[in-house]
Amino acid sequence: MFGSLPTGVVAGKPWQTLLFRPDPGGHPGAAAPADHLLLDLFWMPIAEPYPISEPFSTAGKIYMNHHIVPFTYIKRSTGMRAVLMNEKIAYGPSAATVPAAGYVKVSGYMAGVSDELRMDIDVDKTLQAFEDNYFSKGKLFITPSEITTMDLIPSGGLYSSAADLWKEFPLTGENIKERPCATIYPRLTTKSNVYNVHYRVQVLRKRPGSDQQVWDEARDVVLAQRRGNSIIERYLDMNRTGIPDYSLPVNAGLTAESLYRFRILSNQEFNP
Repeated sequence: MFGSLPTGVVAGKPWQTLLFRPDPGGHPGAAAPADHLLLDLFWMPIAEPYPISEPFSTAGKIYMNHHIVPFTYIKRSTGMRAVLMNEKIAYGPSAATVPAAGYVKVSGYMAGVSDELRMDIDVDKTLQAFEDNYFSKGKLFITPSEITTMDLIPSGGLYSSAADLWKEFPLTGENIKERPCATIYPRLTTKSNVYNVHYRVQVLRKRPGSDQQVWDEARDVVLAQRRGNSIIERYLDMNRTGIPDYSLPVNAGLTAESLYRFRILSNQEFNP
């Protein structure tokens, strides 16, 4: 919806809108601060029906930064693949279907054009851009809206980006170009609120008179230990009192970090 808001009316560019796709070249919406950062001011629910979604919860969303640090050789992109697998890149008719009068031909409109006017996403090549532009450079996605800056590559090997596809079919509408990002974005997060914490806790006894800063495996003693994992969720209780009205200027510098609470969803002890 935001992608249809005009931004160039006063400047004499009535068809210029907010940018929620990779920069087509010189679009002011790509300059800092980028238009896509506006999305970070809103929370998009994922569970349907939407009224049952917990406010600010990330449950059901896919974590974009799927590298495991420092074990970067482990690939866990299954979630991102699930998001991209069933998405389509749509495109409009080619320039050949428009006569000099400027309207689209009715007769022969589909000639030489796919009946579906949609292409699958090449998931492998699209995710490789995550690796090349972010992970291999030590960078992470800060906000899920950054998905709008990533090239979605059509399958089939004919196009290196969706923009190349749209160049061949220049009558593709702006809302159609941004549609894949509009449906992908709500399913992503970079701020997961659920953590699986693995722990190993030991009670240690140092030998009397020894250096308290040095552990001697041969002489010091492990009295007890416990191993396990707990799934912990960070959440906001929207029924609590004292939540500030962040729209008021007096609260401009406040954040919600101090309002988060934690709850243990499951706890498992390891007894090998």
